[in-house]
Amino acid sequence: MKELAFKFFDEMKSGQVVAIKEIAKKDPEAFKQYLKDYIDLGGRITISSDWKKFRKDSDERDFK
Repeated sequence: MKELAFKFFDEMKSGQVVAIKEIAKKDPEAFKQYLKDYIDLGGRITISSDWKKFRKDSDERDFK
């Protein structure tokens, strides 16, 4: 399941916003942990303070 979540994050477009409740209907708590793990591994994702949505951020390499 974690691999599928990481694949989803990798395939998101920069600036794309996703509601957690729409994507993680079965186990939102596990999905939140996948988000944290992805960020810890260098993934560029910003999570809203209320944990309702997240956004894929631009890769700094896009600006070089």
